[in-house]
Amino acid sequence: MLQIKDLALYIDEYDIEMTGIDFSVAEKDFFVIFGPDYSGKTELLHAVMGLRRTESGEILYRENDINQMSLQERREIRYVPDSVLLEENTTVEEYIVQMLSAYETEADMLLDALLEMFDIDLDEEITNMTFEKNKLVTIIAALMTAPKLILLDEPFNFLSERSTKKLLEILKMYNEQGMTVVVVSEHYEDVKGHANRYAFIKEGRLVSAGDSKKSFDKIRKLTVGHGEVAKMNKQFKKPIRIGEDTATYLYAKSLRELADILEYCEVDEQEVVIEQARLEEILSLD
Repeated sequence: MLQIKDLALYIDEYDIEMTGIDFSVAEKDFFVIFGPDYSGKTELLHAVMGLRRTESGEILYRENDINQMSLQERREIRYVPDSVLLEENTTVEEYIVQMLSAYETEADMLLDALLEMFDIDLDEEITNMTFEKNKLVTIIAALMTAPKLILLDEPFNFLSERSTKKLLEILKMYNEQGMTVVVVSEHYEDVKGHANRYAFIKEGRLVSAGDSKKSFDKIRKLTVGHGEVAKMNKQFKKPIRIGEDTATYLYAKSLRELADILEYCEVDEQEVVIEQARLEEILSLD
């Protein structure tokens, strides 16, 4: 559905040259683009929407050069930026009606349920709302216009944990009904269990892209004191982090084998911290 082919663009705000960005989003994917702030994730969405000039490469939508498509041809795509609405003297109802009119669609039967779910009043003015409700109105309105592809830039900013969980369930529901969802987020774990594919971008570079259903859950982080580093280095790859008094490694074998390794290295198990590794930590070693 959406193909990014060997894309290059310069981000003067961060003095970053993005090059070799190459991945595709298939129809009905729930796709996450994740990585640290100021890595070019938002700028990549801007390029897709024609809001930022690219240096080279291609962006194809349904095998057509997106930069050559008319606004009418792009009507299947909806972009929700990481910002709040600033329409003064406009109520929630008026804003949604404007969106529906612009895309010549009608609200689906879930509109009232979604507004009630997030306690959003149709008569409230947009600029009088909390950032959380304001952001949710933007997303709900975009969903009501029935896009084939929706691009969401940091949709969970300003949201509580409860609202984030509900929004993820809603996005997954629309995705299962056929809508292709692309989410930009700092951490993969924000959408873990929902996204089926990913692209990890760091410092303007595509580190990895692939199937997020591949099992990464068995990979753990071990943090040990520096006193054991020399022995631990013989059993593990290089540390992913070195602190003042500790070093952190990735580990993928069984906990039973780990106990034997710790015993061999004369490491006190009481002084080892074991955590689930983040996907970006795992992929950064590739």
